[in-house]
Amino acid sequence: MSESLDDYARSKLARCVSCGGYRCDCATRQDTVGVERHDDTLIVTVPPQPASPDLERAVVAQVDEMIRQAGGDPTDWVIGSLRVNKWEAQPGGGEDPIWLTQIRATCTQTVPREETEWWRLVEALRATADKLPRPSRVPRKRTGKTRLIVCMGDDQAPHNDPALHAATCKALREMQPDGLIYMGDGIDLSNLGQWAAKKAGTRFEAEINPSLQALHTILDERLDAAGLAPGDDLHYLYGNHEARLLKELQTKVPQLVGLKQVPGGIEVLDVAFLAGLDRLGFQIARDPAGDYPHGTVTVTEGLLASHGWIVNKGAGASARKSIEHLESSLLVGHSHRLAITHVTRWGKDGPRIYTAGETGTMADLTGLGYARNPDWQGGFLTVTVDRAGFNVEPAVWRDRVLRWRGEGWGA
Repeated sequence: MSESLDDYARSKLARCVSCGGYRCDCATRQDTVGVERHDDTLIVTVPPQPASPDLERAVVAQVDEMIRQAGGDPTDWVIGSLRVNKWEAQPGGGEDPIWLTQIRATCTQTVPREETEWWRLVEALRATADKLPRPSRVPRKRTGKTRLIVCMGDDQAPHNDPALHAATCKALREMQPDGLIYMGDGIDLSNLGQWAAKKAGTRFEAEINPSLQALHTILDERLDAAGLAPGDDLHYLYGNHEARLLKELQTKVPQLVGLKQVPGGIEVLDVAFLAGLDRLGFQIARDPAGDYPHGTVTVTEGLLASHGWIVNKGAGASARKSIEHLESSLLVGHSHRLAITHVTRWGKDGPRIYTAGETGTMADLTGLGYARNPDWQGGFLTVTVDRAGFNVEPAVWRDRVLRWRGEGWGA
């Protein structure tokens, strides 16, 4: 909209040359347009203005825009009533009285909220969270100074690669790592976000509830294979796909953002709760505002993990770009590429080598509707931590075999 209703009124009504008011009505309040939401009713109120037929017509013409400003969709509302209040006001100073007008438009939803797509979604999400099982595993006490941390992500459930997942579970049973950092984009949420329209009707479109269950099952099976449980070193980084749910809520139904379970105070319309990540034992790493991409996990001293926000051409290029202004080694996901590269920087004490790694993807490598013949690599990274520092190694999915340290696991 090029101008608000107040701006419209100001352009149509004459101002006093001395005080700038409308016909010297200096006592009249010049409030902004008021919008109130009461369940299935939306009330739009224009503040008192000097009477003008143009102003009344403007309310009818611009009510759609005011609904948009309130975060609604005009197609969901219809004007049920339009009330015009008029009264005489005395500006003072011996001038003639003027007539003031206040207009109140009451709109009702064309479709009851219980029949809207988002209302059904919210109810389904609540039901899903209650059905997720709690793991029966208990933390295993670790001994020794050397630790092995697995860093994997980008399953984009339910579009993960089943063969890679099966091979990964076999590998984890032998690795028995001390911790797992999930790099984000565990769920695709293909029905939400800017890609929804482009992917609609393709085989990559997936309902949200089955996607949440798929993510929970995938992680539960991997943790079981690895012997990891709540209380162990488990972290889940939010990626741009996890953030889709929050952004959609902010756009479509902002009044549900921050809805929490009672008691406990857990935010329920959130991927972590809905997919049962807390029940699996994951600590959630994300921006304090809940959004992507600033969540960070410290893997060990001098090595950070983040979902990633840069996608450059070629494996390793995104990770190198990500540490240009960072005095630390860094592992990232997001690019769906698997790589380990290094950067040398010189200081007064000589050269210092930083590691930049990309953790690959656990998803179907055919592109998921986002790319054709993509330059993606399946697999993940492992980090060995000892007294001397750390070392990063790849587990590469190639020719349907997962290879790591000379070992191989097939589906």
